[in-house]
Amino acid sequence: ELGSTRLAAFCDAHRDELAGDFALDFDLQERPGSIFAGVKGIYDIELSAGGGPDIHSSRVAEVAEPAIELARAVLELKAAVPVTNVAWMLAGTPEDVSRTVVPGTARAGIDIRYDEPFELPALANGVELHLKGTYPPALSDPDAPPVRALAEALRRHGTEPQVVPRAPWWAPYHVFGGIPFASGGPGSAGGAHGPDEWAEIQGLRRLMHVAYDALA
Repeated sequence: ELGSTRLAAFCDAHRDELAGDFALDFDLQERPGSIFAGVKGIYDIELSAGGGPDIHSSRVAEVAEPAIELARAVLELKAAVPVTNVAWMLAGTPEDVSRTVVPGTARAGIDIRYDEPFELPALANGVELHLKGTYPPALSDPDAPPVRALAEALRRHGTEPQVVPRAPWWAPYHVFGGIPFASGGPGSAGGAHGPDEWAEIQGLRRLMHVAYDALA
């Protein structure tokens, strides 16, 4: 879903061959009939604290605790940027909980979705912020031809469209290079990125008809 790191450069190098009037991304939605004319950007971040060896927990009063420092840094980042999401946190050896140690290293995976780029804050207590990737936002006109084409097709097939200027998720729509775009469809889906992700079969059937109609 994040796309190849070379995708944008490839599209730029072949812009003439990839030229078009507009782009459409047909997909089932948690709210059937949603049409998105833009997506947020994402900062992909890893926080790390410590870096030394594990120490027996009998010495906890004497030594620094990277896991605690990391937790404080996460709260600090969340206070500064409320849309901060903690995807995972790791310290010690969860596979062997019998080890009573002060973990020497603690790490956390963070993602932040944004409308416009901003400067990430510095963190205290020696916690390091590593920006692993920046995925840019993209925005199209909510009244552009692909939005109208998809809305009309949805109505003809019994689904009332709901145009949303910017989706809360991300997709590499920036590679379209200024071509108007829209994403949406009929039918229900849910559980994204989980083991029980699902899509409505009847919705998939309607999606094929909507796709044909919108492109006709």
